[in-house]
Amino acid sequence: MRIALPNWPWALLTTALTVLCESVATMPMIIFPRVNAAHARQPAWSDQLDRLRSAGVQLICGEDAWPLRLARCGPCPRETP
Repeated sequence: MRIALPNWPWALLTTALTVLCESVATMPMIIFPRVNAAHARQPAWSDQLDRLRSAGVQLICGEDAWPLRLARCGPCPRETP
């Protein structure tokens, strides 16, 4: 059985990501990468954060902003900053 998804959600996502990527070097940007501990353990994670910082992006991240939790361990006890 094959289920066809409408193309518009993907088109919106692609457009949004394109605008964000093109805007990184041209306008002030603050990004809050809400990830879990498994994502942050990936070898490329710190490199990606460094690249964003070098492009002038301010990041809201770290243990003081959002402590990393294990995946699927229940709802977060804190509100999003």
